[in-house]
Amino acid sequence: MIRFRFPFPRHCAAVRLAAALVLSAPLVDALAAAAVPGWGAARAQTVNITEQRSLEFGKVATSSIPGTVTISASGGKSVTGGVIDLGKNHREAEFRITGPRDALVIVTLPTMATVSGGGGTGTLTNFTMDRSNPIDLGRRGRSEISVGATLNLGTHLPGADYTGSFTVYVDLQ
Repeated sequence: MIRFRFPFPRHCAAVRLAAALVLSAPLVDALAAAAVPGWGAARAQTVNITEQRSLEFGKVATSSIPGTVTISASGGKSVTGGVIDLGKNHREAEFRITGPRDALVIVTLPTMATVSGGGGTGTLTNFTMDRSNPIDLGRRGRSEISVGATLNLGTHLPGADYTGSFTVYVDLQ
């Protein structure tokens, strides 16, 4: 789930203000299972992906010019257009992939997702991760990935909590 909030102090992470938003984005866990070809039903192997940390866009304001907020897979934040960075609480998402020892997996990120709230919407695009496919799960049968995205925002978005979700797929190779 993706969440972002506009300022006006509310609860600990909730902020609201007429043209400002805080983007904190818990992502939806994505689970995937795949049978290993030739192993038969009794030896089917699965792979799972679970959210360890949510994607958060931090506090930004919108103006009369559309713009974007980008959180890189390494946690960097940048804004473009009429979006104004108001500070803290941004971070990349982190996921843990678990599966068979020494397995290779392919992670597929979404191409687009929508967030909405308070009568406004934003679109997530340009998802990135800090690893290249295929990902080796190694001797422990697990690996972590970090994911970032770009949030495209319109003009003068109303103050509210905005939420959304996206799915990350993982397939055994």
